[in-house]
Amino acid sequence: MRDLTFVLAGPARHGVRLHAHALARHTPGAHLVNIDDGDLPPGPVHLHFTDRIFGRDALLAADRLGALVGSRPMTLTLHDLPQHSDGASFERRRQGYAQVVAGARGVQVSSEHERFLLERVWRAAGQGSLPPVTVVPLPVDRPPRWGPRGVATKPGAGPVVVLGFVYPGKGHAETLRAMAALPPGVPLVAVGAPSDGHEDLLVQLEQDAAAQGRLFECTGYVTDEDLEDWTDRSGVPVSAHTHISASGSINRWISSGRRPIVTPGAYVEELHRRAPWAVTVTTDLPAAIGAALHDPASTWIRESEWDGDSLPDTRAAAAMQLAAIDALGPA
Repeated sequence: MRDLTFVLAGPARHGVRLHAHALARHTPGAHLVNIDDGDLPPGPVHLHFTDRIFGRDALLAADRLGALVGSRPMTLTLHDLPQHSDGASFERRRQGYAQVVAGARGVQVSSEHERFLLERVWRAAGQGSLPPVTVVPLPVDRPPRWGPRGVATKPGAGPVVVLGFVYPGKGHAETLRAMAALPPGVPLVAVGAPSDGHEDLLVQLEQDAAAQGRLFECTGYVTDEDLEDWTDRSGVPVSAHTHISASGSINRWISSGRRPIVTPGAYVEELHRRAPWAVTVTTDLPAAIGAALHDPASTWIRESEWDGDSLPDTRAAAAMQLAAIDALGPA
């Protein structure tokens, strides 16, 4: 589809925008436009949507998206789909997502679990047939090298590390509670910045860590180079997100050659079925963290285990994205 425009939206550092940009850059001949640079060109558009980068709430975000796109044929990749765990915001998020989907020719999501969440949102809206939905998994690129780099891997060494924005439910508090029986010299490090409005969570985490006699550190925003340094360290990678539907943070660990400890959930089970070698799934987080501290090698993926067919890389995911749009036929 030669006249297709890939639209970038949201802050430059936002994970959804970075993901959209990465896929577009790996699409030969892609026409890429920043939504903030003025009116969109005529013709069909594809963009990655999460309500949090379009408005104060999902209904306002849906209205803004509709005004920006106008009558142009639109396809969407949806992120952060509404779940009952959203609490008070769930109903407006459900309505907002149904509204944007109603205006789309076709929709993509990043997991089968997200497809299920979308179908539930659509059924509640009662708006007729759901547009075609395709699952395009979040990409996981092959690690550029294997094994620990520059830091000695010895039992008990290194911090426990959680990647990504800090917000309630992301897993920082759950990880800290799981560390209660560990030696106090093992710190918890949050590699990433607090989400807007959740800066107070850092204070709570610092206090809870202090009650265990340990340190909690938040790095704030990190560059790709600094992030690579963190994933290269010999600490314990953990993702204990309580309501995850797809995870760039888990994938970043894997693409760095790390095997993160993850807690069960629909998306984690889906990932584990595809790539059991890539994650350590546990229902006993304290024991799993303790075991990883004593056996740091267990948190690294061996090159012989890597199976690129089960985890598409960025180039493959970009091709899947474009193929799903092309399959819809002329706009």
